[in-house]
Amino acid sequence: MDQHQIAIDQAALLEADAELNRSLVDQDVDALDALLSPLFTAVHITGQQQTKTDWLAQIRAGRMAYDRVEQEHVDVSIDGDSATVITRNRITATIWGAHGTWPLESTHTYARTGDTWVIRRSAATTY
Repeated sequence: MDQHQIAIDQAALLEADAELNRSLVDQDVDALDALLSPLFTAVHITGQQQTKTDWLAQIRAGRMAYDRVEQEHVDVSIDGDSATVITRNRITATIWGAHGTWPLESTHTYARTGDTWVIRRSAATTY
């Protein structure tokens, strides 16, 4: 892959990550739906896994409400039609009734579909 294409892909992945954060804060379930693969799974800091459908339903119902995402670090790696974006963010949210700010390291696994990158898996831990 040439350097020009790598730069284009990195920019697209950084924009997808920024859109994910905006959509979480805005509770824009339609935008989130477009960013996530149909086979998307979320792995939360508790180890609980959720399907795309369940996670989006929890956001839509307000059981998972994200107030703020403050990005501290982001790292992008690309391998052909797959990529990994690792972020360190301070997330302020109300999750199942518990409100707080958590330092989360999230690993988002992306797949290219045509000219678009979609998130297949997101796994979060605290740091």
